[in-house]
Amino acid sequence: MATGAVTLPLVNAFLRLIDLLDSAEDIPILAPVIQREIIYRLLVGDQGAQLRQRGVRARRSPGRSNG
Repeated sequence: MATGAVTLPLVNAFLRLIDLLDSAEDIPILAPVIQREIIYRLLVGDQGAQLRQRGVRARRSPGRSNG
């Protein structure tokens, strides 16, 4: 486990995702886009290299289907 600074753009993305709860009709369209943005911001952030490495290890772990 690691910690890092939380950036304003990351916080704003989380807030926009939470704000979608007030407009349920927008959730199916906007939530996936905001979720991708959050993942992107995490991957390019301070701990991004470590997260990417964990993702590579998870994909190669035994017992996981790769197809």
